[in-house]
Amino acid sequence: MFRILISTFLMINFSCVAVETSSKESVEKQYVIHTGPDDQSYFVRLLEHALSYSNGKYATKAIGSWLPHGREFKMLQEDTQINVAWGGAKPDRESLYLPIRFPVFRGLMGWRISLLKSKNKNIFSSITNLEKLRELSPGQHLNWSDTRILESNNIKVVTGSSYEGIFSMLDKERFDHFPRAVIEIQRDLENHKQFDFVIDNKVLIYYPTASYFYVNKDNHELAEAISAGLEKALSDGSFDKMFYAEFGHILSALNIKSRTVVKLKNPLLSKETPLNRAELWLDPENF
Repeated sequence: MFRILISTFLMINFSCVAVETSSKESVEKQYVIHTGPDDQSYFVRLLEHALSYSNGKYATKAIGSWLPHGREFKMLQEDTQINVAWGGAKPDRESLYLPIRFPVFRGLMGWRISLLKSKNKNIFSSITNLEKLRELSPGQHLNWSDTRILESNNIKVVTGSSYEGIFSMLDKERFDHFPRAVIEIQRDLENHKQFDFVIDNKVLIYYPTASYFYVNKDNHELAEAISAGLEKALSDGSFDKMFYAEFGHILSALNIKSRTVVKLKNPLLSKETPLNRAELWLDPENF
């Protein structure tokens, strides 16, 4: 049976929420929604919407703001304070937790556009394929899976150990460009106005990625409820409506249709990734 949580305030990461079973006698569901970054509110609202198809059986609570990286998944493993977390698809993570294999970003974390020094704004003008892309050096964090993906495609990556330090390294021209997900890059530019950066307007680097909701390995009931709700939202069109309300303006502003798409392989995805379900993904070449 799924554990009923008492209404204790919990400090949790912006990539996780608590879920409680609502009493059938409850007249209303009560929510405490985390007021964090935009992508957090999307995840909370999407989870809430998916569970709304369960006839009031579940309610969500997203309380608190921050935990050390990875702590939310350790707490998820205990299934006490945290019952749902979200994160990228990784075989090791999928073996430790129960993934709901529905890519909530529709693959957008693998749609990459680069930040550039303003004086180098034209370096992508001649990039038309992967071979040409390999002539440029990207910068990434040494612990990010994106680094391993780029390197697996024979791209020489310059790594840094600090997120903020990577922006300083770009400013000092330690590498040519900093690939960022399309849902991150405008925020990154806005948050680093002290540097003379621009967003490349020529190329979209693409590799398949997925971000999932995860629950404890033994919590099949909750996993099935989330999965069923997401599938119903996809079928009735409400998932698309929510998705484009959140990200449609971003994709329009970045002129995806006018870009040259350079495809990379992602060897980090498990065989269970539902790449054969075209309705779950966006294709940048047919956007």
